[in-house]
Amino acid sequence: MILIQDILMTERVFEEKFHCDLEKCKGACCWEGDYGAPLSPHEIATIKTLMDRLETVLPEDQWKVLQEKGPSEYYLEAETIGTALMPDTSCVYLIREPGQWAKCAFEMLYEKGEINFKKPISCELYPLRLIEVEETGYIGINFDDWDICKPACALGEKMELPVFRFVKNALIRKFGEDFYEEMEAFYENRLSGDPMI
Repeated sequence: MILIQDILMTERVFEEKFHCDLEKCKGACCWEGDYGAPLSPHEIATIKTLMDRLETVLPEDQWKVLQEKGPSEYYLEAETIGTALMPDTSCVYLIREPGQWAKCAFEMLYEKGEINFKKPISCELYPLRLIEVEETGYIGINFDDWDICKPACALGEKMELPVFRFVKNALIRKFGEDFYEEMEAFYENRLSGDPMI
């Protein structure tokens, strides 16, 4: 394990290569899986303030589910609160357009300058996942393996792009510039074979 600013992370955060290959996966992480994307209490509160804007972009069936369930669900098996899901397990905030990959309702509104919330941090950080290390109280970062992301791993290898650099903006959004710069310093020292790491 690696410790940077009280954040624990596995070696894979620096070893794995990754770059989303949307032409191949079409954004399947937005509709595959058993649980919604993890949400913090602050994010849930933020989403509640955006309901009027979401109504303008979500299809009627999704808007109905959002009204019935609210912005989040508790997933007992995962012991987490995440985005609400449709009956087919797709995210309630997913926008599907014929012939195109999945789009996020939040991101669409954000890019139009209509809201300040880009998307849940767990979505922007993926395939890195935040976990609470109970024994220590630390927050941990781990690389999440998922078959649908194999094309992204292959593309990342081809581009020689470490996963932590792929999610640079999300890491800065969550932990700040200084934290990310320390990650870069660690990685560069590691490449150079620095015996101090």
